[in-house]
Formats: sequence, structure tokens, C-alpha cells
Amino acid sequence: MSEEVVQDTKKGGKGKLAIIIAVAVIVIGGIIGYFAFAGSAGSDKAKYFKAEADTLEFLTDEWKERYAEELEWAEGSKENAEESSIDITAEYNDPNAYGGVSEAEEIINNSKVSLLLQSDIQEKLLYGDISADVMGMTFDDFKFGVDANQLLFDLPFLDDVILIDGDNIGELLSQVDPYTFDEDMSFDFEDAFDIDNYPISEEDQEYLKDKYSMFLFDEISDDSFESETEDITVEGQDISAEKIALHLSEEEVRDLVTALAKEMQGDDRLKEIIESYLKSNFMAATDINMVMDEFEDGLEQAQENIDDLNVPDGITSEIWIDDGLIAQRDFHMAVVDDFDEKAEFSIVGTQLLEDDKQTFDYTLNVVDEYTDEEIFFTGSLAFDGETVNDELVLSLDLGDVTYAAEETINKGEKTFDRSLSIASPFINGGLFWSGDSTFEKDQMSGNHKFHVEAEGLGEDILNIQAVVEGKRINEVETINTDSVKDVGTMSEEEISNYIEGEAAEQFFEWYMEKFGGF
Repeated sequence: MSEEVVQDTKKGGKGKLAIIIAVAVIVIGGIIGYFAFAGSAGSDKAKYFKAEADTLEFLTDEWKERYAEELEWAEGSKENAEESSIDITAEYNDPNAYGGVSEAEEIINNSKVSLLLQSDIQEKLLYGDISADVMGMTFDDFKFGVDANQLLFDLPFLDDVILIDGDNIGELLSQVDPYTFDEDMSFDFEDAFDIDNYPISEEDQEYLKDKYSMFLFDEISDDSFESETEDITVEGQDISAEKIALHLSEEEVRDLVTALAKEMQGDDRLKEIIESYLKSNFMAATDINMVMDEFEDGLEQAQENIDDLNVPDGITSEIWIDDGLIAQRDFHMAVVDDFDEKAEFSIVGTQLLEDDKQTFDYTLNVVDEYTDEEIFFTGSLAFDGETVNDELVLSLDLGDVTYAAEETINKGEKTFDRSLSIASPFINGGLFWSGDSTFEKDQMSGNHKFHVEAEGLGEDILNIQAVVEGKRINEVETINTDSVKDVGTMSEEEISNYIEGEAAEQFFEWYMEKFGGF
């Protein structure tokens, strides 16, 4: 074998190894969020992961409390049929109109787009009706429907309803792009209604959490952890914290990655879950087979080339715990590449988590032979049950990205001003979102206004307004299927003849009848 081939083989192996390392990091994160700490709650290892889990749960609960009305309405939508209407209008002031009114202004300011949606998750039904009014010209009766098996389009200029069956969708898409879509591919529309199980079922999610959380928890030795009491200062507060340090040597990191790759290699259910996920994303069978082969090959290469994984300092992660929650963090690792160049990665910072306010001050640092990059994440989230006052700032070398929000909540009624802005030498501006919303038992409403500001552009150039109304209904409307055109069963020639012949004639008649007088 030539030297060039050997080099290419080694590069390929290391590339696949990087993929497996990424998977390992993701799965290790699963421990943090989902590990059940039965039996060994007193060990440093258990306390370390429990603090991570409790911190995540605390922040999740704060988010749920803040958006309780929205979440309650969303949960109710899973059990009850509902109807939502959205009316979208805009106000445009053309900066190039020079005091007059441009054609673009006239069209945009005298137009409205409306969307009516009805859904019944339990019955697996979705119905939509899109209409528009453009300067007095109406476009309406553009309807679509989805059930467990079919996708329907009822268009005002066609006599037949267009039908696409999930079993035939691959054959249809392969005619459009045979290189991307497999004609044997099918799609179960029923899955789209199962929100909690799409694209991965709750059962499969629990399997992955339980299997790999327990596996990795057991693989990491108790001896890798040590604890002590240490005084720290967070947001001006002196805290006597319990410090727990996790350290994995280079050999331990290699052993962990090898064990994980070996476990995944023998896990047929994991492979079935991955295949099912790829199918749900309309991936062709040939592409799925290629991805799965690469996955298998990557797991094999991860074990064969594990000595190429060069993390000379291992991994060190230290957390300081106050009242069961993480108050300070220090994470470090370094990787040496094929050219013996070292890159170091660290996350260092503090957070003060209280019931009505959470503050953050973190620094992410990446250092290699050529750069020393720092990213700062600072800010606070404040909610006292009635008012929200948030500001989070991500500071990079190129500028700051800031999220800010002020909200007031009173008995289900909410008013808000939110913004996402950028300040840099190249651009200064942002997206601004204001409005109000009301949630009651069986109905909701909202008024939303969006605008963009940037240097040289005022907020009055373009404003988009969306009025939303929602209510519970008894049943979802359905599309009449007495006359349908099942395009999924038609050949490419039949579809072409239909579009260029029958459909074109019907469209022209509709167009002349509706707009011929203008």
C-alpha cells in the first residue's frame, strides 16, 4: 500500500473518530438531564450529576412558570380540536418615494393575507384555508387538508382535488428528483400528528436516556471525582460551596470513547432508531444505507484508531454547588492535532439561581497556535410572577448580540416588548417584537407587531402586524373528495399532460372570470 493511501486511510479514520467523540459528548449530556440517581445519592459522582440535573430542572421550571399560559394552551391543543386564524398586514414607507407614494407602498399597505387553521390531534386531522386581499382583488378558497394517510389540495382554479397518498409520495418525488428521492420511499402522515413522539418516539427517547445514561455513569469511575468545601463569591454574595471535581486522564477518555463505540456497535435498537429518524426526514433508502454503513465504519474506526485521540491533559470539569444548584463552573480540555498543534477549550463562569432572578457570567475561551478567542455570555432573567425583565448578551470579537425583553402579566393578559439586536463595526440594528396576548379557558388572542431597525433605516420603514385568534371547536372541516386527482399514482407523462392540458385550461378560465375585467 502506498504512503498516500495509508495517509488517506488514517485521515478517514480520524474523521470518523471525531464523529464518535461528538456522539459521546452528546450522550454524556444525557446523563446530566435524565439520570435517575437511585441508590448512590451519597457519592461524589452521584452528587456531581445530580447537581447538573437539578440545575437544568430548575431553569426548565422557571421557563414553564413564565410561559404557563402558552404551555397550557399548547397542551390543551393535544386533547381538543382547535381553530386559529391569523391576519397579516403591513405598513411600508418607501425611503425612495421622496414624500410621494410608491407603487410598492400602495400594494403593501392595501393588502392582507389571512390563514385559517383547524386541527384535531386526536383524530389526526388538519385543515387550512389561505386567502388574500390585494388592493381590492381577492384570492380565496386555497384549501389544504391532511389526515393520517393523505395530503389534499383544493385549489379554486381546479375542478379536481389534488391527492397525494403517503404510500406513493416516493414515486412522485422521484419523478421530480430521482437522484435525491427513492421511488419506494413512503411517509406516514400520522406521525406528524404525534407531537410527543415525532421524530423520535417517547419510548425510544427513554430507551436512549436510560441505556446510555446508565452505561456512561457506570463507566466513569468513582475515583475520577473528589470534593471539598470552598468559599466563592457570586454576584457579590459570599457562598460556602461544595466543590466537586471530575478529572479524566487521556487514557480514561480513550477507554470511555472505546467502550461507548463498542456498546453502540452492538446496539441493534439504536440503529433502528437512527434509520427511522432518517426515513422521517425523507432520506432515500440508498442514502440511508450509505449513512448506516458510514456509522458502522465510524464505530469500528473509533476503536481501531483510538490511540490517535490526543488529549494530553484529559478532561477536567469542576463545579461549585450551593443549595443543590451549580453556582460556579470551570471546564478545561485540550486536543493535539496531526501536526502536533495544541488547541485548548475552556468554559469558566458563575451563575446565581434564585426564584425571581437568575444571573449569568460565563467566558468561553479557545486558544490554538494562531488565535486566542474569547466569547462572553452575561446577563440576567428576572420574573416575579407579574413582570419580566430580561437581558442576555453574547459578546464576540465581531460585536455583541443582545436579547432583551420587558413583559407584564396580569390574569392571563400579557403585554411584551422583545428585541434581538446586533452591535458591531459592520452592522448596528435588530429585530423588534411587541404586542399583547390573552389566554382564557377555551380561547386566546394576540396582537403582534414586528419591525427591523438598522443604521440608516428607521422603525417606520416596514412594520408587520399579525392578529391571532384561537378557540376550541367541536370538529375539523374536511375537504370534499368526490372528485380527486391522485397524482401519486400518475406517471411523469400523465402528470405533464395534466398540467399542460386540463389544469392549464381550468386555470385560464378561472383567471379570466376573476381578473379579466381589471
